[in-house]
Amino acid sequence: MSPLTPTKGDKDVGPKAWPAELQGPRGPTPGSESQGRFLPGPAHGTLRREVLFPVQRAQKVSAGSVFMYCYFTEEKHPWGGVKEIKISAMTVQLKPCPLLTYVGCAILSFLTPSRAPLPEDNMGRVWQNGWITKWMGRPASDMALLSAVHLGLPPPGRPHRLALVSGPYRYYHYGCDGVDDRGWGCGYRTLQMMCSWLVAAGGGEAAHCPVPSLREIQDSLVKMGDKPPSFAGSQDWIGTVEAALCMDSFYAVPGKLVHIRNGRDLEQELETLYAHFQGGGGPVMMGGGWDHASKGLLGVCSGPEGHHLLVLDPHHYGRASSLSQQEAQAKGWVSWRGLGSFEETSFYNLCLPQFRAKGPPL
Repeated sequence: MSPLTPTKGDKDVGPKAWPAELQGPRGPTPGSESQGRFLPGPAHGTLRREVLFPVQRAQKVSAGSVFMYCYFTEEKHPWGGVKEIKISAMTVQLKPCPLLTYVGCAILSFLTPSRAPLPEDNMGRVWQNGWITKWMGRPASDMALLSAVHLGLPPPGRPHRLALVSGPYRYYHYGCDGVDDRGWGCGYRTLQMMCSWLVAAGGGEAAHCPVPSLREIQDSLVKMGDKPPSFAGSQDWIGTVEAALCMDSFYAVPGKLVHIRNGRDLEQELETLYAHFQGGGGPVMMGGGWDHASKGLLGVCSGPEGHHLLVLDPHHYGRASSLSQQEAQAKGWVSWRGLGSFEETSFYNLCLPQFRAKGPPL
């Protein structure tokens, strides 16, 4: 059932129920094509506004893309009634849907006359983004991204020491949002994966900042002076240094950078990784020289079979729903890799987000 499908007895949800004064010409609203559906365009003189607020504890939400649209005018629907509209509409929409547990952010999107003031209350921060609808900053396809894709993947042998990432994250990969970034976007995808962990964990300013898009990452680096204006809209790579800058810019969470001279020295930094993951740390970004493919690190283990790193590879290409967790593990997109599988002559850099999640590792 689509969240935009009108339901019998529900007068606040669905395009057929929109107030006549907000009905616009039929056609795609900016951003709607990436969501796989067309929305009636807003009437002249209206703005789409959004309230994004954190879900601190596990909630039951629809499996799939849940958008909840409440369209109201300043005169007919005062701000004090928006919460009641939201609760009523969400109850109707989610009752027939399959459910799953989700921790992160919920969103309320609505239209108001352009002259209406921006309301604020304890629901969260309000964004005024013209006509672009967001869910955690991205199209609805983000909700189909795999979460904690490493769960159920056993470590090699019987390790006597094991440390894993704490808290959920989403598996961002080539093309997951419809952008074909093959050959240049792996660093961005690893950064997005780290940002999704920060959003879920409520790290820094995460309650006020969704996961950035590829272009938003580029624009941020240009704005802070790290990159020239030509970088925005390009296919230039980013690495661990840029990831640290972006985490600090978007979330006020610093990234610790660790330089490893060559693959043979990886073992010397195992204690750094153990301390990070055992202390509630999130996913780690790994980049390199000769081995320049960006990757995420989700854990570390040691045992009779040697030392291994749990690696998340962002190079799978496809839309968000193109891969199951079982397929991701079977195809090696998430896997335990022995230290000997890394390039001995390549240097490596690590970026460790300096924020600690509450609760035990997954």
